[in-house]
Amino acid sequence: MRKRITILNYASIAGLAAFAVYIAIYYVLGLTPMGGVGYAVWLIPSGIFYLGIKKYREEEKEGFIDIPSVFGNGVLFAFVYASMVSMLLFMYSQYDGSLVQEGVGQLLEEFGKNKEAYLEAGSKEEYQLTLDILEAYGSVLISIGIFMNLFFANVISSLAIAFIVKKERPNFTDGV
Repeated sequence: MRKRITILNYASIAGLAAFAVYIAIYYVLGLTPMGGVGYAVWLIPSGIFYLGIKKYREEEKEGFIDIPSVFGNGVLFAFVYASMVSMLLFMYSQYDGSLVQEGVGQLLEEFGKNKEAYLEAGSKEEYQLTLDILEAYGSVLISIGIFMNLFFANVISSLAIAFIVKKERPNFTDGV
């Protein structure tokens, strides 16, 4: 794991930077970072991963790296990054619930729009239990959703970056 310290450090930096941008989007621009505006933040970890994997290639891999190695490090980066952002947003929502409360409100609104379909599929008690769970654990559910979105988006971007950053070790055979 010592060799992956560069990736872990860059993932942590990306997580802190993205969290700060999410907070700035919410308080400065007055927009919810849970929607489409939040996807613009995706460029931050992609750029930081690109810089981090280039440094890792030069320092740890002697200037050469293959696609599976980049992708494997990308999955590690995505996990640490997504964990950090979702954890920080969850902890911040415990301090100031308004950030996540909008997302919970959107969940409840969508759930309410489809009330008839839910009642046809189940009972009124099940519907009420689901509403209670959404209200009680909304910030946890939002954090899990954020983690999954960030993780999978960054795994996909790490695959794209793998094709950009790869640098195969030359094969020195003399043809004999």
